[in-house]
Amino acid sequence: MATTAYPTTSHPWHGISTFLEGDIVQFYIEATPFETLKYELDKPTGLLSIDRPLHSALPPYAYGFIPRTYCGEGVNELNPNSTTGDDDPLDAFLISEVPLTRSGVLARGRVVGGIPMVDDGEADDKLILVLKDDPAWGGAREVDELPAGIIDRIRHYLVTYKPGSTVDLGETYGSEHGMAVLKASVTDYLTTFTPVRS
Repeated sequence: MATTAYPTTSHPWHGISTFLEGDIVQFYIEATPFETLKYELDKPTGLLSIDRPLHSALPPYAYGFIPRTYCGEGVNELNPNSTTGDDDPLDAFLISEVPLTRSGVLARGRVVGGIPMVDDGEADDKLILVLKDDPAWGGAREVDELPAGIIDRIRHYLVTYKPGSTVDLGETYGSEHGMAVLKASVTDYLTTFTPVRS
């Protein structure tokens, strides 16, 4: 009996490219504003797993990470208040007028800025993306083109969603620094992981 080759699912952290065309990046949605559980990537398998129930704050916008990024020494050096990177992919929020209701999917977005965050001493920056071709925000290039209320909701979520942690947020930064953090996280990834050759 002949065997048939079949495709396998790419690991969302390691098996998907970071950049698409120009300044558009890939984004993997781990959680949406409509879920009362916090999902997180299970790093060995690439599947979403339940991290914990959310008893209070829900993410105000789709939340996840950018593939093939890693918060190591390069990201740490760009965050003046951290002592190390958090050893995770680079986190991001994806802003869209259209409700994003499904986790475990890829989206495309543009970096418009971010928030420097330190979680128990570790650099844990949160980039802010706008959904590509979004009818309201898809044309934004800088975080200050978004309503202040959007950033206020994100900042409130970050200081309330993780009880027991000491979280410090710095001043929101624009796209230039956001891209610097992204590029540092790509370099950190490349110096940390060795690609698997098939």
